[in-house]
Amino acid sequence: MLDNIRFVNRLSYLIWVVSIAILLFSGVYYMVQNWFPIKRITIDGDAPHITKEQLSYIASHRLIGTFFTINIDELQHEFHKIPWVSQVSVLRNFPDSITVKILEYKAVARWGQDDLLSADGRIFNGAESKTDLPVFYASQSQIKDVLMVYDTLDELFKIHELKIQKIIYNGVGLVKLYLSNNLELVLCGINSGNDIGSGLGSGFTGDVQVFNKYWDQLHEIKPKMTYVNMCYKNALAIK
Repeated sequence: MLDNIRFVNRLSYLIWVVSIAILLFSGVYYMVQNWFPIKRITIDGDAPHITKEQLSYIASHRLIGTFFTINIDELQHEFHKIPWVSQVSVLRNFPDSITVKILEYKAVARWGQDDLLSADGRIFNGAESKTDLPVFYASQSQIKDVLMVYDTLDELFKIHELKIQKIIYNGVGLVKLYLSNNLELVLCGINSGNDIGSGLGSGFTGDVQVFNKYWDQLHEIKPKMTYVNMCYKNALAIK
């Protein structure tokens, strides 16, 4: 009989503890789900290509939940859908705000007709009003090589105040450059002393150095030249 009384008491105590725990959990759950709404969103970062409308849309339609229940990963994913967004992080600021830190791509060229190429070699589909970006034509596997070609050779043309406007790169030791003076320059790396198929910017510097060396003589021979082909051993073709 005594054991039965003890069992009942222990069971009653356990039920009481469980009831209190359920009440506390329910209260906390209600607070988390209904209290601490997000009242302020701060956008941090230099993002001139990202419009306020794009950010406002995400804040209005994708910001779901309270300070504690908001899904940070999903919200970051929504911001990544904006074409110019390279990196994004979302931070909670207790008790009612979040900070969104955005880093844009830095576009260095147009990739074909439709896309842009970032400085770190990523292709993205963003709208760009700048008209002085060079245009690259190459396969995606050649992004690193064509960037190296551009960075190396564009610097060499500055002596004549010329800029590369377009590169067609086939990845087998031949590159076509279209310069700001409407000149088409074909390089094969023959004058560089490197392997023709190296595919690196340094593999064409010899051609450009020879081109620069005889720049004045070439203009005397053909003042309005529109084409120079450096793919000949100890010779070149102009027209």
